[in-house]
Amino acid sequence: MTTKLRGSLRIARLLSILTGVSALIFIFVAGESRAAVAAPWEQEWKSLIKKAKEEGKLTVALGGSATRNLRHVYKAFEKKFGINVALGGGRGSLVTARLQSERANGIYTVDLVQIGVASTIRVLLPSGYLASIRSQFLLPEVKDPSKWLDGHHWWGDPKTKKFILFYSLPQGDANIAINTNLVNPNDLNSYNDVFDPRYDGKRVSGSLELSSGAHSIARMYMMVGKDWLRRWITEAKPVFSSDSDIIINWLIEGKYAIALFAGGSGEMAQLDDLRKKGAPVLRMKKIMKEGTDSNPGSSGTITFIKNAPHPNAAKLFINWYLSKEGQLVMQKGYSKGDSLRIDIPKDMIKDEFRRKKGVKYRVLTTEPEYKKILTEGMAYVKKLKRSAGYAAPVVRDRVVTTNITKIKRGGRRVSFKAKGGKTHTVRVSRRRTKVSRNGKKFSRGKLAVGMTCKFTYPGNMKRAKTIDCK
Repeated sequence: MTTKLRGSLRIARLLSILTGVSALIFIFVAGESRAAVAAPWEQEWKSLIKKAKEEGKLTVALGGSATRNLRHVYKAFEKKFGINVALGGGRGSLVTARLQSERANGIYTVDLVQIGVASTIRVLLPSGYLASIRSQFLLPEVKDPSKWLDGHHWWGDPKTKKFILFYSLPQGDANIAINTNLVNPNDLNSYNDVFDPRYDGKRVSGSLELSSGAHSIARMYMMVGKDWLRRWITEAKPVFSSDSDIIINWLIEGKYAIALFAGGSGEMAQLDDLRKKGAPVLRMKKIMKEGTDSNPGSSGTITFIKNAPHPNAAKLFINWYLSKEGQLVMQKGYSKGDSLRIDIPKDMIKDEFRRKKGVKYRVLTTEPEYKKILTEGMAYVKKLKRSAGYAAPVVRDRVVTTNITKIKRGGRRVSFKAKGGKTHTVRVSRRRTKVSRNGKKFSRGKLAVGMTCKFTYPGNMKRAKTIDCK
């Protein structure tokens, strides 16, 4: 081969190498450029963190179960972003009353609310207190519906799909409690089984009132039909009580064999603890043949409040909490909180609360007729109880003279040791609770730990009728 030809081949090879390198450089630069264009949210995310830190605070109102189950989430958020979180709340009715009072006076102190679905749908949504939480989604993984169960976000407002977001859906239970000495749990496989004549005179029921049974009524109305409610009230003829502690004690004593509507998740959880200690009680966790309602409750629901005082901190929390990282934090500290995100492990969720493959879970609060039935069901049950000569029996007031052990919210919540050494807490109303000291009118704000007082109240977590201190 001639020298000239060899030189030409070397030049050709060199050109080929240079062309390949140029192509790789072009691909790399083009890819980098496309990546920069494809992720504008990153700059927005950095800007959001900065603005949220400048606000420096997030205010959240939590319902009862959320207060017990989600504090670790907010501590993790504080630690990660250095933003102070102020938590408050209580029963859903108390949170909604607070918001109504604030709005009436042009006051806006709350950013996010996590309370029960019934209170949210009946009060917050129709009152126009909620802003779109969907519009706050920023992170691609939060927006992506494929990351969530059944390929979509889960909404408590099925028509608008933007105000009430569900992020956790534990397996529901039957909401039936039994005395195991009197009832074989294998005999209860349908809600209709509670009508077996062997339980006549041995049934007890929650009061089925707005504050403690609205969702329970709607659930049974939708799952087994309104005629079931008629049979429960007029044929089964349970004894009604508005005090879950009394119902549980009756079950333990064997005074009653079977209880329905005895309370929410917190009250039902007491049965698990009591059973471990040897009490003959059982919360029925198996799914009845009519199906199950997986009500997210306050621990699985989040809403964004209109005119929030810290909108950037709220937006930051929403996106972090709904991210893979945030939902893992939630699950690790709340073993019942089976996240609706399907791209995270579930091994930390207790088996009894983990969703099962092949089971179709209904979230009745997301179904279009729920709101209508919520109202209709309450009126129907009230009519049934009246026509049957029923009203929740007057529960004899408890009277305890003891020392105050804890005071919250400026005297609105007062705790003390009741009979048996159990801590009870009462709500203290400025208008409806008569507070006195040595026989003279006394301000609830002046109540103090250590004071000896005589409490007259219907039950734990109920409104005190009188508090007379020395």
